[in-house]
Amino acid sequence: MVVALGDRVPADCRLTAATDLLVDESSLTGESKLCEKAEAVSSNVAGLLREGIEAAASARAGFGPDALARGVLRSPLEGDGEGGGGGGGGGGGAVLVDPEVKAEAHRAVLFMGTTVQHGHGRGVVVATGMRTDFGRTFQEMKDVEQRKTPLQVLTALKSTRAL
Repeated sequence: MVVALGDRVPADCRLTAATDLLVDESSLTGESKLCEKAEAVSSNVAGLLREGIEAAASARAGFGPDALARGVLRSPLEGDGEGGGGGGGGGGGAVLVDPEVKAEAHRAVLFMGTTVQHGHGRGVVVATGMRTDFGRTFQEMKDVEQRKTPLQVLTALKSTRAL
């Protein structure tokens, strides 16, 4: 996938090349500061991203090499909230990752729904649709039970008594 100034990122992807790439991630984070993006240069980061993809692939044995294209693999930065990288195996065996390595890995990933504000880059798609970070966040928000406000409860109670 290739992105340039003004493009909305259509899927989560791992950067393989980037030139002066600045991305607006406010749609995901709410933070207005642009994020500088670059391909992974550290072998630790490249390993973390590769392990995330390979772990997801091995956990879904039989999906074949087209699993990335079909969107069955999860984000390479997906973790357990404790700094775990990779994921996709469905729990257990989370690897603790150095926060600096995780921060550098975040710089090497473009997320669906963000917008390129400067520069250009090229990457490999690692997740599409509801399997992206944006898609999972949307699903989590959709699954939250909406509680009625006290006014809604009182109005419903009064309307049933009136009948």
